Amino acid sequence: MGLSRLVGMGLAVLALVSPALAADITVPGDFQNLQDALDAARPGDRVLVQRGTHRGTFRVEIDGVEVEAHPEARFIVDRGGEKTFVAFRVSGYGATLRGLRVHRGGVVVTGDRVTVEDCEFRRL
Repeated sequence: MGLSRLVGMGLAVLALVSPALAADITVPGDFQNLQDALDAARPGDRVLVQRGTHRGTFRVEIDGVEVEAHPEARFIVDRGGEKTFVAFRVSGYGATLRGLRVHRGGVVVTGDRVTVEDCEFRRL
């Protein structure tokens, strides 16, 4: 068996195994704070945000991470003295934001192939 065939088979196995290594991370649950969960996430993980109000500004920096919010979860920008209206900064390649209800803020995307799906942005 040639080296190129072995490498090809190894890549195929890796492609099949990698999604199995992805985890669901629950906030609150696994982490009490959304940013702590995002910092701990690995490529391909899904961060599931439960109902409630989540205050802060959040960074999504991990490639392929999905942030999915419960329909009754809402996010309020806590500027902490900063003059910003950014709730989420997304720099991770292929990251996804799904179902976010953001009040008093928006999203800044600097990563490639980022998906923002079924999200709502409004003022209070």
